[in-house]
Amino acid sequence: MNLEKEKTQKRVKALATFLARGKKEGKNLSELFSEYAKKTGKAKGSIRNLYYESVAKTEGSPHLKTRLFGKEDFSVQKKKTFSQTEEEGLLLRLFTLKRKGVSVRSALAVMAEHSPSLALRYQNKYRNLLTKNPSLVLRAVARVKEETGYCFNPYEGKKKAEISPVKQRKESALAKKLNRLKKENARLKEKLSLAESKVTQTALALFPAPTNVPTLSPTQTEKQA
Repeated sequence: MNLEKEKTQKRVKALATFLARGKKEGKNLSELFSEYAKKTGKAKGSIRNLYYESVAKTEGSPHLKTRLFGKEDFSVQKKKTFSQTEEEGLLLRLFTLKRKGVSVRSALAVMAEHSPSLALRYQNKYRNLLTKNPSLVLRAVARVKEETGYCFNPYEGKKKAEISPVKQRKESALAKKLNRLKKENARLKEKLSLAESKVTQTALALFPAPTNVPTLSPTQTEKQA
């Protein structure tokens, strides 16, 4: 996005005016992005991106920032990052809670004191660690296992015993049904074979092959020809 373009500046100024008025009414940015998107017919994501990108690009240019936003203090909150100690602490707490039989999502919700935004942040960090830092994850697994005797390992595939009882019952019922069908198929094949044999015997009884049929000698055959 080029903020030097007049058309772009008009878009940013219009958005800034709308946001400033909404902030005075006590509305948050998410609400205002939705309202402005509805008003302009644009996607909410496009409005949000326009705001954050324009704010970020004016951080080093006070003159441009004043020209676009006036006296309004629009800023982007710096993204909080986890330190390695915090990452390890998150894993240790999570794996300790998992020992109680709760799901990962439930454990993270407890850790976040049921704050949806914080729980989502923890969940994203956990998934990131699983993909990009498996060594840290496995160290946490080993530590919890050493201290408690057991630890959930997110990299291990599900064992047969861990399959849900409902799924086990369904698989067992399906196996039994397939076995019954195989037996029924074999029985029907045998029954069909017996039926064909009886039909053949009946046909021979009703239409026996003729006996004492005279045969012509080669000489007789030549004369008839």
